[in-house]
Amino acid sequence: MKKAVEKILEKIKHDKKIAAIVCVGLAGIILLTLSEIMPTKNDTNEKSHKEPATDIRDSYEEDIEKRLTSIVSAINGAGRTEVMVTLASGDENVYAVKEKINDGSKEREYIVIDSDNNESGLLLKVIEPEIRGVAIVCEGADSANVRQEIVSTVSAVLGISTNRISIAKIKPTSE
Repeated sequence: MKKAVEKILEKIKHDKKIAAIVCVGLAGIILLTLSEIMPTKNDTNEKSHKEPATDIRDSYEEDIEKRLTSIVSAINGAGRTEVMVTLASGDENVYAVKEKINDGSKEREYIVIDSDNNESGLLLKVIEPEIRGVAIVCEGADSANVRQEIVSTVSAVLGISTNRISIAKIKPTSE
């Protein structure tokens, strides 16, 4: 083994073509190793594409809060209103699945579509996040009639039970 290595080293020393090939090969190996270690633009783009899930959730909450604030403040006697919505989870994507039955065992396979060399699953529907609760503070919260109207309106709009809705009187603004 030692003699074989010595023979190879002797050939590399005497033949410049072999030495150049070995150098190019070593440089290639070093570059491949560095490319695996160093982050590329694609890696950073993929990371940024994975983060928007929380952005979507936040924008969904904000949209509901704005719409509820508009509706609740329009109720007679509610006055100035602030709304906070909490979600139990994020949205859920449902993809098309093809099932195969082989010898009594089921195999599930996602249906994949190719669009501009980007493969992705066939999206059937997006299930909106479940609303955990709603907190409303308004000027008219001391009136039982106003509270009841707000609770029934929010319950009807969001399809949640009334025990998930909390209403409190907003503190007066200091002038």
